[in-house]
Formats: sequence, C-alpha cells, structure tokens
Amino acid sequence: MTIQSDLAEDYGRNTRLLVKHLNGLSHADTLIRPNGTGNCANYILGHLLLCRVEMLALLGQTGAVTEAMLQRYANGAEPVGPDSTDICTLEQLAAWWEPVDRQFLAAIQNASDEAMQRVFTAGTREMPVHRRLHFYFFHEAFHLGQLEILRHLAGKTESLI
Repeated sequence: MTIQSDLAEDYGRNTRLLVKHLNGLSHADTLIRPNGTGNCANYILGHLLLCRVEMLALLGQTGAVTEAMLQRYANGAEPVGPDSTDICTLEQLAAWWEPVDRQFLAAIQNASDEAMQRVFTAGTREMPVHRRLHFYFFHEAFHLGQLEILRHLAGKTESLI
C-alpha cells in the first residue's frame, strides 16, 4: 500500500457514493436548499468538481474542465438556489465529473513519491501535497454527508450505505 493507492481507493469510493446520491434526482431536486439558506446539491456537486480540478492542478495537470468554468461554485460565491440563472445543470456537472474523476484518480496513482512530498503554500500554511489531498478528502466526505440529507429533502429516502 502507498499513499497514492490509498488516496485513489478512498476518492474512488467517494465517487461511487456521489453517483448513488445523484441517481434519480432531477435538476430541480438539486436546487432544494435546506431552510432556504443552506447549500443545495447543485452547489455541492459544482464545488466538489471545482475542488477536483484544483487538486489536478496541485498534481501538475490541467483538463478540459477548468477552474474558470466552475467559479460559480467557489467558496464565498453567492448561494445557488431555484432562482439562480448562472449555474450549470445537473446533467452538465455530472457529465464533467466522469472525465475529471478519471484524470484525477490516474494523476494520484501516477504521482511520484517526490511529487506527493513536495511542499507548497496553502494560504499561510506550508504542507506536503499528500496532506492537502487528505484535507480535500475530508472536505469531500463532509459534503457527501450533506448530499444524503438533500436527497431525503427531494423525497428519495432509501438507504444508500
């Protein structure tokens, strides 16, 4: 086992759960906001996709989906909801997920030990790349938990895990 194989396995599991959470939801379902103020599934999916693109950049790669295409889903962006007109559809975000996920998992698996140990600055903190990838994993898992609640609000109450 290596850091690379462990991370690829863990992120692959997250993708499988993400697909289950989105299965059967409509675009309108993904715009439901808890209490009218919380994150909706559309924002969470776009945000997670943006984070995957950011991690690809951290691993020295770019893809067909760019950070600029997903800025609507950045931290601090205006909330996404039923009245939002400047967002991607569920179908578009889901279509982008597969190739980004495939490229991201390959980038992790093919990263050298030196690349994983490379120290970079995130905000005011210095850390090795693999620590940042671990943080993003926690962040992604947190948002996946939110998707379960949002799925229930959309009337899909079956147990997924």
